[in-house]
Amino acid sequence: MCLISFNLVYFSWQQWLESERPQQIMFKPVDGSQAGERLSLLTERLPEAGSSVPPPSIGSAKPSPVHQAVDHIEYKKQALCPHAGPFDTEADAVALLELLHTDNYHAQVQSVEISKDADNWVLIPARDSRGASMALLKELQAKKIDSYLVAEGEHRNAISLGLFKKLSSAVGVQERMLAAGYESNIQTLERVTYEYWVRVDMSKEPQEREIELEKNIFSEKNISFSKSLCETFAQPL
Repeated sequence: MCLISFNLVYFSWQQWLESERPQQIMFKPVDGSQAGERLSLLTERLPEAGSSVPPPSIGSAKPSPVHQAVDHIEYKKQALCPHAGPFDTEADAVALLELLHTDNYHAQVQSVEISKDADNWVLIPARDSRGASMALLKELQAKKIDSYLVAEGEHRNAISLGLFKKLSSAVGVQERMLAAGYESNIQTLERVTYEYWVRVDMSKEPQEREIELEKNIFSEKNISFSKSLCETFAQPL
């Protein structure tokens, strides 16, 4: 009986020792094909001594100089270029352009379409010779029909019966001439109206040059001007 009690005490003591012993964690080796990319410390990626390669960057990257320039207020000011006008004729715009070139300003003349219309031209086709066309013209004028001989161009020696903005007016003349025994046709002539501007590229000029331009040229010549984006600069005419 005493022996049995002694064995029970010994067994309990052994169990207590096992529970107090620290557990060992076993790591299973991983095959190289499944391990993926090995993590490396920053110090392991430092360049060798004497190398020209810069050390790796830590933290967020600095904004690009290009983006900094776009957001800068001075850049936005330089992005606006003056343009003078409008001029009714290209010759007037060219005169200002030449004046600007003498002061070494980079400028261009640009044409802008402001309206587009069409005229309807009623014509009696040219006869076989100029003499035959002249004889027909005299015949028409003797009947008090308003007409004239086309002297040059694609319709040379044809007889013009008038130029009309409304197609219905041209058709009316054509029908009356047909009733009088004369065949005619209607030609459509496009009529485009332009205005001209002189644009000055100030994107690389100092502020003083822009002030000089506005004071000594635009103001003295009483030329109206405004400003638009320099990127809209187009090729010269």
